[in-house]
Amino acid sequence: MFYNSGSSNVSISYSVLSDSSRFGFNQSSGTSTLSKVALQGHYYGAYISGGTSTIDYAIVELNTRGVGVTGGTVSVNDSFIADNSAYGIHATTSVDAEDNYWGDDDLDDEDIGPYHPTTNPDGPGDIVSDNVDYDPPEELPILIAGKDSYDVYSVDDDEIRWDGSTTYSSNWSSAVSTWNAEDPVVISQNATGKDLGISDIDNENYEWYAKWYHYPEAVDVILFNEFHMEDLTSEDEKDRVATHELGHALGLSHSFSGNVMDETVTSVSSLGSFDLFTYYYLWTWK
Repeated sequence: MFYNSGSSNVSISYSVLSDSSRFGFNQSSGTSTLSKVALQGHYYGAYISGGTSTIDYAIVELNTRGVGVTGGTVSVNDSFIADNSAYGIHATTSVDAEDNYWGDDDLDDEDIGPYHPTTNPDGPGDIVSDNVDYDPPEELPILIAGKDSYDVYSVDDDEIRWDGSTTYSSNWSSAVSTWNAEDPVVISQNATGKDLGISDIDNENYEWYAKWYHYPEAVDVILFNEFHMEDLTSEDEKDRVATHELGHALGLSHSFSGNVMDETVTSVSSLGSFDLFTYYYLWTWK
């Protein structure tokens, strides 16, 4: 699928543009906004030669060139740009590309950001050309937990079967209900062949409220740390913690402000737009 805007003004969201021989998106003039879209499997995921284009909260992967820019005013921010074979972004004119995640197979590596032979020669991510303002790059591996090459989640055949107990059972139930409102993954309590266990610990040496652990050869687990959970002042905050950790079990990694998968604990436990986009990208669209 591809979209050729020509000179029109367009806004595209919650869409996957994939597998064309040339462009996923092509703009020569006008104004465009691409938000919460996936551009994959093209020669150019997006090609901008004029006009004004804003790309954010996007997944740009598996293209020859993720984004190509030869004109216009272009910004690409808060996006996942990785596994593009030639360039993440190639530009002959200035591009604002700050706060993106550029890919890194070694998550313990101190070097981050895209590769540029002069400005970031140790960058582990996709290649960028001159004219790309990528600094600062995003340090967190946006969505990377759910990429096929990592296979890191608790889902088995569109199900998470869980069992166990926690002091925070009402918050856990709220998290299960929140994610079960989306399709297709079904989360249900089932001790037979379970994929995920839940339990409590009380340890002041761990700085986290709760944590999801993935065990490839065993049952995954979410631990709630009572020592810090009791510091939370509202049930809404505890709901958010539980919903966040269950999001990890569904394959989502940390993301941006305004979403449950942001690392910041707030009283908002409803799913944000990028939470929903990445969930459907992983389990419905791919």
